Amino acid sequence: MGFLLIFLGMILGLLVFGWIWVLFEYLYYKAKGFILITVAGLFIRWDRDYYDKERPGKMKFSRTRLNQIYPTAFLYKKGVDASKEKSTFHTVLAIVLAVIFGVLSLLLGVIRTDSLSSEVSALLGGMCAGGFGLFFSISYYKLKRVQTPTGLDAQTWQLMMSIHQAKTEEDLAVLPFDHVLYGSAALGSKLKYLCTFYRVAEMRNDLAAMSECIDEMTRLKAVGLTDMGHFYLDNVLFSYYSFRHKVPELANQFYQHSKRNIDADTDSNGRRKLAYYAYYILNDKEAARRFVEEGLAGLTVDDPRQYEIFLKFEEKMLLYLKSQLEQ
Repeated sequence: MGFLLIFLGMILGLLVFGWIWVLFEYLYYKAKGFILITVAGLFIRWDRDYYDKERPGKMKFSRTRLNQIYPTAFLYKKGVDASKEKSTFHTVLAIVLAVIFGVLSLLLGVIRTDSLSSEVSALLGGMCAGGFGLFFSISYYKLKRVQTPTGLDAQTWQLMMSIHQAKTEEDLAVLPFDHVLYGSAALGSKLKYLCTFYRVAEMRNDLAAMSECIDEMTRLKAVGLTDMGHFYLDNVLFSYYSFRHKVPELANQFYQHSKRNIDADTDSNGRRKLAYYAYYILNDKEAARRFVEEGLAGLTVDDPRQYEIFLKFEEKMLLYLKSQLEQ
């Protein structure tokens, strides 16, 4: 019974103190000019939808597959990575809280007082242990992120900087797929690298690089990915097998696996991929035309996450598909 109460307390600690930390992050970064884009935890999430015709920028609620146990928030400011913000106070606070909750969890696990029953002590000790785990992981993550990226993360960072600075596809970095660094990297680093590498290869129309990246994507052990992690992967794969290398069975498989998130992806990139799927896989020209028009309309939306090079590429590809539909 005591073990179950400790375990329950740990889950409660992760959730309660996690939501408190999310609130703190929101207030902290909002004061610095960042915009809240996503909040997610367990089976729920809120996303800012710039493509809602009636209320652009509205936060929309959705139910998902299991995300990370403790909640997280993604805040965005164009040209600035929130995780790279040089905030000594932010990092030190997480470390201090980790130490405090670590000490409290040890004390409550060892000391029994007359004023607290063993059950209450177990529950509170579990909550403090959950708080320790939360703030320890936050402090570790933030200390790691303010350092210069190394290994595969450095490759991803170089590709991202290329995207931010490029004016045309010719300006994008030409980097071979780094199989050595990729093989030893963590799952999260692999996913970021794969999605970034593919996007650069796609904009450069490097078919060989795209195929090489897709091969690694299909072999990726996806156990441990969040709901959005699965979406990022499936979003690339269903599009690739709908247009670049048409394999209806695989296009259907990856589309169905993240159908809800793919259908809800209403920016120009998301609509273009659905147009491929509708036209080349489903042979539904009317749906493809609708998705193309929605994608073209999305180019005029004031979405701070979009870069000029993205919009130019999406417009070129959407107009190409539109010409195919008009033949």
